[in-house]
Formats: sequence, C-alpha cells, structure tokens
Amino acid sequence: MGMFDTGVIIMMRIAIFLLVWIVAYYKSDWRNWKNYQSTILFLIAGDLMINLITYRYTLWDQRSALGGDLINNLLICIFFYPPKTLIYLTNYPDEKGIIKKGIYISVWALLLTLIEGILYMFGDYHYGHRWNLLKSMLLIS
Repeated sequence: MGMFDTGVIIMMRIAIFLLVWIVAYYKSDWRNWKNYQSTILFLIAGDLMINLITYRYTLWDQRSALGGDLINNLLICIFFYPPKTLIYLTNYPDEKGIIKKGIYISVWALLLTLIEGILYMFGDYHYGHRWNLLKSMLLIS
C-alpha cells in the first residue's frame, strides 16, 4: 500500500476530486457544458477501453483503500475527468500561435504527471509490466 495510512490516501483522493471541481466551478464554461460533453464521454470511453484491453496485463492500476482497480477507475471517470476536461477545453488558447498552445499542453501534461506522481508516492497508484511515470507522461502528452 505504501508508507501512508489508508485514511490519508482516501483524504488525498477526495481532496484532489474536490479541488478539481472547485477550480472547474470558477474557471470553466459551465453554461455551455453540452459543447464539451462528447469530448468528456470520449475520454471516459477511451479510459475504460484501455482498462478493458489491459485487464489481464495491467500497465498501471489504482488498487487502493477505496477499492479495487475497477472501482477507482470509475471514480476517476465520474469525479475527475468531467471537470478536468471542462477546465482544459474552456481555457485552451484560441490564438493561432503554436507556441502558446504547445506551452498550454505541456503545462497540463506536467500537472497531470505531477498528480500521478503524488498518487504513486502515496501508494495509491501502482505500475506493472515495466510501465513507469515517464511512460505515463509521454502518454498524457
């Protein structure tokens, strides 16, 4: 499980979920959420498909105090992906400058890698079959 108490891990996960929803509330275009619905559903479907395909050969999993990998993955799909996607797409730079867009994407990739790294340090995330944080960062990018 890692070096941290089960309660700490649960509270950390809840804190991440709450933080992303609070940020989404203030920094997203909630009035037009339907414009982003197809992207949110695509992200959720893609994540569930990856987990289905790699079910017997997991590259990463979230077996934690909150339950097994399936439960944790569903919690992430419900409580993390929708607000995260809304924040990302609402604030995506409209300008044609490729450098500004590249910086925006890079900052998001680093932020999501940092979150995964923290979850890994707390024992809430596990890697298998030679997967690691660097490969996750490349996949996120």
